[in-house]
Amino acid sequence: GHCIYFFDPAGNRNEAFTGGYQVDPEEPPITWTEAEMGRAIFYYDGVVDQHFLTVHS
Repeated sequence: GHCIYFFDPAGNRNEAFTGGYQVDPEEPPITWTEAEMGRAIFYYDGVVDQHFLTVHS
């Protein structure tokens, strides 16, 4: 599946997910550490956007 996080015009943080999710039973689970949080949340950029952590709606 595909997921995107975005801020709407009112400043609310939103998440949209589509496409389903298939789990390969042979694949071990991914466990993220705190040091890898940027990559876990923002997989492609690998850096935590501070607005993601400080904006509350």
